[in-house]
Amino acid sequence: MNADEALKFLQSFGYLRTPDPWADSDTPVQSGELVETILSAMAQEFMPRPFLSDTQALRAAHEDLGNLSDFALWAEAERSKFLLAWGRDTTGWITERYKAINGEIAQRRGNRG
Repeated sequence: MNADEALKFLQSFGYLRTPDPWADSDTPVQSGELVETILSAMAQEFMPRPFLSDTQALRAAHEDLGNLSDFALWAEAERSKFLLAWGRDTTGWITERYKAINGEIAQRRGNRG
């Protein structure tokens, strides 16, 4: 699904309407620009900020994964998979993160087996 298809899908449910100050009603977004902006913001928010705190430094090195709950690990995997699917890995870190998460999941399954 490309950005325009995703936009049409969301619009079909009544989402992504922007107020038009010159019209009596809301005007639907007509381009994929909003979707692109949202995806870029999501990718930027997902990236670690290693100089901000020790927690962020551990996250940058994927050393935080062992401390995450099963649910938090699953959520992190889903976020990284989503961003990878939309081609938002400009630095390679999200790919590394996804591989590290899968390694942690495999290790946890092995320890429970």
